[in-house]
Amino acid sequence: MSRQFSIATMLRMVPNELLQEFFSVLGHADFDPDWEHLGQREFDPLLDYITDLPTSQAGEFDQELQAVYELSCQSGMTAIAEAAKLLDMAELPLQMPQEMSVHGRAMWTRLRHPKVFETAQLLHEIDHLSWWRKRNDLPSTTPNTSPEAIEALERAISSLLKDQGRGRLCTVETYTRDNVHYFFAYPDDYSETANQHDDNGNLVPIVINKTMQVVFAYHSKEGSMETYAKLPKRMKEGLEGCFSECILNWKLGEHVPGKTFEMNQLKDPHFHLVTDPQDRVTAELVKMRLAHKTNGRKVDLAVDRTIDGESIHKAIEQTIRTEASPLSQWNVIAVAIHFEFLPKAGRKPGRQTITVSFPNTCNVRSERSERVEIIQKYLKRWKIDCGRPTPAGSMAVGA
Repeated sequence: MSRQFSIATMLRMVPNELLQEFFSVLGHADFDPDWEHLGQREFDPLLDYITDLPTSQAGEFDQELQAVYELSCQSGMTAIAEAAKLLDMAELPLQMPQEMSVHGRAMWTRLRHPKVFETAQLLHEIDHLSWWRKRNDLPSTTPNTSPEAIEALERAISSLLKDQGRGRLCTVETYTRDNVHYFFAYPDDYSETANQHDDNGNLVPIVINKTMQVVFAYHSKEGSMETYAKLPKRMKEGLEGCFSECILNWKLGEHVPGKTFEMNQLKDPHFHLVTDPQDRVTAELVKMRLAHKTNGRKVDLAVDRTIDGESIHKAIEQTIRTEASPLSQWNVIAVAIHFEFLPKAGRKPGRQTITVSFPNTCNVRSERSERVEIIQKYLKRWKIDCGRPTPAGSMAVGA
């Protein structure tokens, strides 16, 4: 079931002592619904107060409570713990009031440790972006994060989007996590018009100048980069060129996407997803999409994990008549791999299913941070992630 935000839910779930502090932080310290005698679930006076505020002030409550709500879950708690560790406050999770729900703990962090809260928001956002486009043909170097380089990237992204009537302004923020350098770009998107009640209760049209989101995740040791952007392939390639030239001082050549992910070896019935015992993880192919090399016909296969002895290779055998159409005539263009993480010190047990599609799309970057490294290890071990190719045609800018 998907989680649905509502102000009433947050007012109901967050302890009153934290709500009183929250109202004060937002500049409403004079509001007193008799906090001392207010019942823990008696939120109607608070909701009525917010509802009766001028639109701009009510909107501030809405935005702040939504931010707390986003971290009021297990993955949010994980993001807070990781943010605290990054800021040399590893003991912070133990300092949280243990009797509080995740809603109370998220609000407690927002009020007492705003920097941890802001960092956790960023980490949580990274972990929930999906379908990153990956390429491995970048140089292995230290990215330039100087103000001049960041400004150059902002200008380059704005220029790229200018012909589409967006990107007038662009802001880029940076962050480093687990040896991966993240660059968050927020160029202006298309403006939208909406109706809104002003502070006097009049319905008026307003212009909303939204930004779109672009994220570059550059791994300097591997010379690889993953890009997130809801844009066509041509525009993503343009963004990658902007990043490479402005941040890496490197002009990208023609990209050969087929070398990023390769999955044909997985159709071999003798191929097994072998893992190291010390990693305490198992893996199983649960879905596969095949495409015929000649006629382009596609076949989707899936495994019913509730049936003993089922496997993707048995599904291939039962579905494709190999005597008429040998497996050599089929390409694997997408797979889903189910990982099971067994109990291990420093890592919670759990299950994760990741998807990989030819030529360069994967959702690994959006999985929980403590699992990403181990998943990526095996994608390389099994030759799914092909590693870094020779960057033909690429060259240092100015060379």
